[in-house]
Amino acid sequence: MEKLHGWMTSTIRARGGTIDDVRYCPFHPEGRIPKYRSSSNWRKPGPEMILDLARSWKVDMSRSFLIGDNDTDLEAAKRAGIPGYLFQGGNLFDFVSPILAKTRR
Repeated sequence: MEKLHGWMTSTIRARGGTIDDVRYCPFHPEGRIPKYRSSSNWRKPGPEMILDLARSWKVDMSRSFLIGDNDTDLEAAKRAGIPGYLFQGGNLFDFVSPILAKTRR
C-alpha cells in the first residue's frame, strides 16, 4: 500500500499536481490477517475517514463533494453530509467541470 501511494504521489507531482494526504483503512470483517479482521467506520460506507480528513484539513464541508465509482462511496458521502457523484468512466475532467461550476457559486 505504501509503495502504491508513493508511486501515485510522485507521478502526480511530476505532472505539476499534489497529494496532500493519503488515508486508508486496513480493517475488513473478512480480512485474511487476524489483526485486521474487524469492522471499522473508516471503511466505506462508514463516513469516518471523510470526516477525519475534513477535521484535519479544516475543510468547508458546505463546498465539498465526493466522486466515487460505486454505491458505497456515495453512501459514505451521504453519511458525511456531502453530495456524492458516481463516476462510471470516461473523461474525469468533463465529469468534474460542471460539478465544480455548481460548487463555486
